[in-house]
Amino acid sequence: KGEPGFLTVVCDPFCDSVSAAGRNLGPSPVVRAALPPGSHGVTLRRSGSPTKSISVTIVSGQTTARRVKMGS
Repeated sequence: KGEPGFLTVVCDPFCDSVSAAGRNLGPSPVVRAALPPGSHGVTLRRSGSPTKSISVTIVSGQTTARRVKMGS
């Protein structure tokens, strides 16, 4: 399968939880996690805001970064 890649998510202003690959990666403003290569759905939650979902493609040995604006 290859070495894992990394996902960095920055939530603006913040997220209560960020999850991907079936696991909770923790709260944000910044989350960094190792994930297996391939496509992943990422779910971002913030109290009082709609849940957001994004799709990312992780490449072995590389960091994929996303900034997500969380509405009120």
